[in-house]
Amino acid sequence: LVCRGLEGLCVQQLLRLYPGARCAVLPGGGPDGEASVGKVLFCHPDGIPPGLPDCPAIQSAFAFVAGLSGLGNSEDSLAVLAATVEASPRWEAAVALWRTVMSPDSSNPPSFRGSAVRDGQHSFRAMAVMQKVGAATWRRWRWKVDLDHYDTEIFTIWSYDTAVVGLPLLLQPHVFPWIRR
Repeated sequence: LVCRGLEGLCVQQLLRLYPGARCAVLPGGGPDGEASVGKVLFCHPDGIPPGLPDCPAIQSAFAFVAGLSGLGNSEDSLAVLAATVEASPRWEAAVALWRTVMSPDSSNPPSFRGSAVRDGQHSFRAMAVMQKVGAATWRRWRWKVDLDHYDTEIFTIWSYDTAVVGLPLLLQPHVFPWIRR
């Protein structure tokens, strides 16, 4: 997630700083609300390269779990996304990257909650996305659900007909209250 309006500048900077990376900008929403942030998909062969969190326009970065495009705007699309998240072959790599970057105790399973932002017209609300993707994560891992004192989130960004799901890789203010971004 990047500051709205800085998507192009962010992509230019990322491609200049990280040769071999790939970037794409997802369509954005209106000028207000949580989902009005810019969304840049960034893929680097080495995961999160050093210095990425220091890029001033970047508000959040995620270890990729699953993504789909061509989704409709109905409840059926939610079920398709949840099934894709639960069965994703990228889970182990995403969790390993999350553990490496965030340095949590790997001997204990993390607690989590589902979170989501969305742009576009859908027949469901963001809360339904959180519930379905959160339930898929729980079925996959049996991690403890904790909506207030979680170790990580399974975060969904649903922009029109594209959904991307991942684990946050930047410090989260609720876990580290002295961090203010």
